[in-house]
Amino acid sequence: MSAQKKLDPYVTVKNNHYVLGENAKRVVSEEYNVAKQVIAQTNVTVENSGSVINKDINLRGRHLIGWGC
Repeated sequence: MSAQKKLDPYVTVKNNHYVLGENAKRVVSEEYNVAKQVIAQTNVTVENSGSVINKDINLRGRHLIGWGC
C-alpha cells in the first residue's frame, strides 16, 4: 500500500487547507515530513489559484500536487 493511501484517513480540510493529523506519524514515520511538505505546497497552490477545496468529498483517489503517485 502506498504512503498516500495510508495517509488518506489522516488528511482533513480546515479553512480551505489540507491538514495532516499528528496520528499519521505512527502510520508512516519516515514519509511524514515529506507528506507535510507536499501538503504545504498543495495548500499554497490552492490559495494562489483561488480554488476552494470541497471538504465533503472523500480524499481517497485524489492526488496532492507533488505527491509521487
